[in-house]
Amino acid sequence: MVKSLAATSVGWQAASRLRPAGAIVLLYHRISAPGDRFPGLPLEHFEAQMRWLAARCRPIAPDKLGEEASSTDASRPPVLVTFDDGYRCFRERAYPVLKELGIPALLFVTTAYIDEPSSLFWWDTLRAAVEGSAHDSLELPWAPGSRMPLTGRETRERLLVHAKRHLKSVRDDRREADLATLLERLGMAGRRVNTTREMMDWDDVRAVLDTTHLGGHSHTHPLLAHVDDAKLETEVATCRERLRSETGLVPRWFAYPNGSFDDRCRAVLSRHGFDTAFTTIQGVVKPGADQHTLRRFSSSGTRSDLAWRLSVQARD
Repeated sequence: MVKSLAATSVGWQAASRLRPAGAIVLLYHRISAPGDRFPGLPLEHFEAQMRWLAARCRPIAPDKLGEEASSTDASRPPVLVTFDDGYRCFRERAYPVLKELGIPALLFVTTAYIDEPSSLFWWDTLRAAVEGSAHDSLELPWAPGSRMPLTGRETRERLLVHAKRHLKSVRDDRREADLATLLERLGMAGRRVNTTREMMDWDDVRAVLDTTHLGGHSHTHPLLAHVDDAKLETEVATCRERLRSETGLVPRWFAYPNGSFDDRCRAVLSRHGFDTAFTTIQGVVKPGADQHTLRRFSSSGTRSDLAWRLSVQARD
């Protein structure tokens, strides 16, 4: 009830009295439809959010973010819409909604997966394996002696949450080894995942550039804080070059994969022309904010959930 009130004109205006100055950046990944293999924000929720956004806020392009961070118009705050990874659903579902409403977006793509659009991110491979396994329990590779049941949707979802948390916390080489062992124990090693193409290709990317701005999300999506200097340099340089080569654009914006960054990243990004970078840390972009550690809000849930998040959590 309270969240629903936040989405109304009266509730939103009342909350504006406590909303701090600054710009809001929203973070999206997948937009889903019934029957999809992988979960995401349902299209109906995304469209409702965008229509609410157009009515209650001021959608902005990324090149306006710096000046809009000084905005004191809390009744219609500036909002930048961003998408990470480069899933095909951006072109097929999000882009038509955004274009219809005149809302610009900033799309961060992981270039190796655009080069090979039939490939899957490790977390998608993990989900497909857990859902497709015929086993009824599993011993975790990183926790010898422990077993997790696989007897229904809830237990498989619990395993996915646990496994993703572990795999996101370790270095890339350890993740690859643990994932390979996990797939083997699930009986899914070497098995082809039957799924439609999940990623955009370069034609898809070029097709949305009339209203969409393009940014980098690394080349292969490693946790940048966990890679060595040479790997960090390669990930940023290759990403920039693939974007420039395929679109003719020189990207300025970057989003850290899984929000992982450290002090080295700023120098490497600046050297390759990325003057702005976004984290997954929640918060408003305020005047004078470090341009290589900008904050964003997750946009999961309904229109009311989003309005509540931007009314209450934006004050933190």
